[in-house]
Amino acid sequence: MNPTLKCPNCKNTFKLSHAQSVIPLNQTDKLDKVDLIATTCPYCNLALSVRGERLAALFILGGFIACLAISFKINSMLPVGIGMAILALRNPIAALFIRIKGTH
Repeated sequence: MNPTLKCPNCKNTFKLSHAQSVIPLNQTDKLDKVDLIATTCPYCNLALSVRGERLAALFILGGFIACLAISFKINSMLPVGIGMAILALRNPIAALFIRIKGTH
């Protein structure tokens, strides 16, 4: 998922992947795969707080799986078509759920 977002400070649009940078943490155990993800506006360098990424992913995945499950019960290609439309439109759907807020 890589939706287009708008900075609340400078009003420029950018992709979420361009705004995120991974900061590796000192890991005590090799099983700890936790990294800190810092999100800043690529234009004005404002620190941003991103909300709704998990909800967007759950909605898209749940909708797709529900469409596939319904297609096994209903003898029609309509649920499969709706599931493919959900996958094709995943970035605009994710942009509806994801909100960013500047942290001053």
